Amino acid sequence: MKQGSIGCLRVAALLISASYGIGFLFGSGELALRIGMAGSLYAVATALGMTVLAFIAPRLWRDGRAIWDVLGEAFGPAVHRSVALLSFVWMTGVLAAQIQGGVAVLGLLGAPGPIAYSAMLALVVLASGIELKWASTAFACLLVGSNLVLFDVIFRAGSVGLYLHAPLIFAHDIRQLPPADTLTTVLAVGFLVVTGADYQQFIFVARRSVDAWFGCLLAASFLLLTGFAPAAAVIATGVVPGSFRTVDAKAIVPLILTHAATPLGAIAQASVLLVLLGAALGSGSAITRAMTAALMSQLNGSAFRLSTGRRLIFTTSTGLLAALIAMRGQAIVDTMVALNIVYIASVGVMLIRHALGFHTTRSQAQTTMAVGFLVALLMYVVSSTLTPLPAYAPLIAGLGVSCLVAAFADLARRCV
Repeated sequence: MKQGSIGCLRVAALLISASYGIGFLFGSGELALRIGMAGSLYAVATALGMTVLAFIAPRLWRDGRAIWDVLGEAFGPAVHRSVALLSFVWMTGVLAAQIQGGVAVLGLLGAPGPIAYSAMLALVVLASGIELKWASTAFACLLVGSNLVLFDVIFRAGSVGLYLHAPLIFAHDIRQLPPADTLTTVLAVGFLVVTGADYQQFIFVARRSVDAWFGCLLAASFLLLTGFAPAAAVIATGVVPGSFRTVDAKAIVPLILTHAATPLGAIAQASVLLVLLGAALGSGSAITRAMTAALMSQLNGSAFRLSTGRRLIFTTSTGLLAALIAMRGQAIVDTMVALNIVYIASVGVMLIRHALGFHTTRSQAQTTMAVGFLVALLMYVVSSTLTPLPAYAPLIAGLGVSCLVAAFADLARRCV
């Protein structure tokens, strides 16, 4: 895309395409089985983040700089590289979510767990080496089409009133969740929408600042209108006694979609599952290629280069790490939120200090980010392997220790 070449409708479409994936669709349905309409929290948080992005879009459009460019210009090339490489953390969470979705679909196709994970890993690695730009657009359209099928399910179940009252039901059901957990999810999702380069890239290529602003608002409106559909469809279908009680929660949305295709026969049902598998594969390979591109951009000028063999090793290692994260058994949304938090704990303090105009040395910036990352990552590992911790614990710990390190450095500099 040429800089300054697209209008507000194209900006909105691209932002929606980047937002509306397997995590959005499958994750919302999975949570709806447990917490009702509050399962739409990921969708609502994404829409809120998009709204905030709209307000800063004109400034982003004028500056044309991603988060690592902003911090890199302020604190040097080492920080630039660190922030770019830290983006691997949250991207790994997104890749894990796509693998979880693909495994859920393979499970419905009859593949046992270990085989499903191995097959999904192999498919992501293979697809990441193919140029799938056209396919990614097609998969995004198919996901939107799946959303239309969910609306049809809601209509056929006589639950249009349920969908129309979804915001009010959401406001009621969200009270089931501890406020700290809700706030953590909103922050973790919203922060990545506002600061993520995968979203900001579409702001930079808008024709005018007003196109960037209005495109964000259109995307936020679309995501909010459609975001309640997965949970509403799950609730509407679940009123049938005994429906879907023995099914993996991650597979509830694909199962609903295949049931909607039942009148068209077994081939249509299998086709729906293959389309959803392809969508998960397309999203997974896209994020894997983005991770590879980010690594290569940071190796510019280095003696090390990603040859075909090294690229394959890197892609396989990344996919394997994401698969291991996916196998933890966390909910799809929780998987993404947990790694978003590690990223936020790493860069959050320095981003705030820069925005407030605090004087910070390059070494202080690097140390602050490194400590935040290590503390948050350690707590994530502890929560994954030893004892479950609240979702907000790594965030508070990482940001808290980072603040202390930065404050101590400020004090030491004044005393010298």
